[in-house]
Amino acid sequence: MTQMIHQMRAHKWRQRLIGDIKMINQLRKTTIVVPNIIKEQDTMLRDLKRTFPEIEWFNEREHIGNITSILKGFAHANPTIGYAQGIAFIVFILYYVYYNDSKEHVLHDTFYSLHTIISHIRPFIPRDSSDSRIQNWIDSAASIIRLKFFHNHPTLALKLRDTIHIKLLIIQTGPALFANWFDFEDTKLIWDYLFSTEDIFENVLDIIAGMIVSNKEVYLHLDTEKVLQITGLRAFYRVASIVSYAHTLTR
Repeated sequence: MTQMIHQMRAHKWRQRLIGDIKMINQLRKTTIVVPNIIKEQDTMLRDLKRTFPEIEWFNEREHIGNITSILKGFAHANPTIGYAQGIAFIVFILYYVYYNDSKEHVLHDTFYSLHTIISHIRPFIPRDSSDSRIQNWIDSAASIIRLKFFHNHPTLALKLRDTIHIKLLIIQTGPALFANWFDFEDTKLIWDYLFSTEDIFENVLDIIAGMIVSNKEVYLHLDTEKVLQITGLRAFYRVASIVSYAHTLTR
């Protein structure tokens, strides 16, 4: 039963993130160029040690070696992005899901799926330390999320008119696609929702909105300091409720 779940998830993710079987087979024949070293090598190596450290499976030489190759290959193929913090979380989960379905193709499937994901969350990743456009994008994304509340939760929408809480969640969860915020299994459930339709970016905003709506009483009745204190606790969130609320949001 567990293997069947792995296979179904991998098939759905692969289809959404890479394409049909013809495209998948074509990309699996390509060569991934892996440099010996990348500019952000030190940052990458530090992140590898602190990404899901509780899961021993990732510490095996085969897996950590493959994941390192994927990260280096992506940085080489995308020099304007390189390696950015958060990307390791994304690769770890993709790699695990694909490896448990088709380990002979895990490098290519993870590599190309990562490209699709980053293309959707690219605004979370500034091109350099002076890139001010990310703040403008966060402001816009926060406004879009707030608009999602007006139909079913107008009081909440009014309460969050300054959008500071929304922006904070975007910054905290966006770059790693929630994998740094939730545990390994819960993140996979969230990603099932994210990859359920073509508009992955919109689905990301739905999940962030769901994180707020599923705990709306906190936002409505507590002051800003208390809200920040409570909502900053990762154990505070229940993924089943978040996904359920995300499904109800009007686009």
